[in-house]
Amino acid sequence: MRFAVVALSVAPLLLAGTLPSAADTLPSRKPGLWEMTITAPGAPASPAIKQCIDEKTDKLAESAAAPGATCSKREIRKVAAGYEIESVCTVQGMTAEGKGTITGDFSSAIKMDMTTSIKMPNMPNPMVQKMVIETKRTGDCAAGQSPGDVIMPNGQVVKMPGAK
Repeated sequence: MRFAVVALSVAPLLLAGTLPSAADTLPSRKPGLWEMTITAPGAPASPAIKQCIDEKTDKLAESAAAPGATCSKREIRKVAAGYEIESVCTVQGMTAEGKGTITGDFSSAIKMDMTTSIKMPNMPNPMVQKMVIETKRTGDCAAGQSPGDVIMPNGQVVKMPGAK
């Protein structure tokens, strides 16, 4: 269970770490309400998290990093099947190295297959986890939702920093 919590907490960092630092860039998602789930072998599926996005907040989400995180490697390469990504990021003494692929049309669905090695202080061996992060567009944002709103599984709304 502890591993599942660590994997879920590192996922946003890895997503931020996948951002391009070279010429290749990811397409923007179609504006609207997107739902994200994370699955990993041997761990319970994560509850769905939703986010209302527009072009500005999609770019903010792509460029955001976890507070205090530094990424020494951020690479993205366009390939025939989609994109290959690699990242190395450190936050609070924990280093996450991720490699994976991103596929999808960015209008209705995106799938990220990742293998992550997480090195934590006082642990002799890194934890290695495979995870699949799937996002799908569920429609337009609901009345009262603003671009950048993140809707947690319990219904709590968290405002994305930098979103207006």
